[in-house]
Amino acid sequence: MRCMQGTGKKKFERMLMSAEEKHPDKVRAVVKFNAALAHHIMAGADLLAVTSRFEPCGLIQLQGMRYGTVLALQQQKHPVS
Repeated sequence: MRCMQGTGKKKFERMLMSAEEKHPDKVRAVVKFNAALAHHIMAGADLLAVTSRFEPCGLIQLQGMRYGTVLALQQQKHPVS
């Protein structure tokens, strides 16, 4: 099962919702932010992929580490200000 939560570019939101419609038993897309749900997802996840350009080293990673979730991060060439 793959579960994605958050918001971002509309084309990716539509793509994730389409994947959920095509594969409801394998994909769950939550296109909004819910802090309690985010903690449940992190606590039960095998892998946490953090692709945000705006939080290259922040709370999401620290929370994932607290739950013992393996992190997959996007390398930043230049910090975004």
